[in-house]
Amino acid sequence: MAFIVIRLALFAALLIYNCGMALESDFTDVSSDPNAPDKAVAATTYRDCEEYCASGDTSTGVKPILINGNVVNVFCYGCWTAIQSRTFGSMDFNLTFDQYRNVIGRATSPPSDFYLGNDNIYTLTNQKNMQLWVEIKDCDSVVTSETYTSFRIGNLSEKFSLHTDNVGGALNYKVLGISDNGRPFATAATYDPNGGLPVSHCPALLYGYGKIH
Repeated sequence: MAFIVIRLALFAALLIYNCGMALESDFTDVSSDPNAPDKAVAATTYRDCEEYCASGDTSTGVKPILINGNVVNVFCYGCWTAIQSRTFGSMDFNLTFDQYRNVIGRATSPPSDFYLGNDNIYTLTNQKNMQLWVEIKDCDSVVTSETYTSFRIGNLSEKFSLHTDNVGGALNYKVLGISDNGRPFATAATYDPNGGLPVSHCPALLYGYGKIH
């Protein structure tokens, strides 16, 4: 079992219960260019941060991993591989579906605006069983988190659809009769509220970024 993490923060605590995870984070922003190339620090055969831990390296920081034949830098939070972090910085996350296929920003320590890219996340989450940890910090510095014991996304032909266990918890909105399990990745331009949250309830669409869950 390997591990991936998303660390984010909110505009308001109320939004925790509306849109789950594709929100803002409180880390220092060091890059505002979403097209900036990711500069890997070294060649590697490790496919995620858990494989570093298995080799004895449990440190936290930026490390290269091998995805789709390419070496890509990611932030390792111990054994957890960060696939997304958000800041109150200037990077524009109001991007197209195709732009979200690629790396956005760059991995830094501490984490800044970054998204691993759906092509990479598909490979990462389908090469072995994955757990997902989502951590959200609101404007009052209250941290809320959720762990999903199973997480992966579909491929491009499936529009990177979400596949996860339907656990309850602080970030769950099944109580509203809403589930995004099996639904495709969406941007403000492609989101279909039929069966999911209405656009007016979704900060991912109001503030401009993609939405896995």
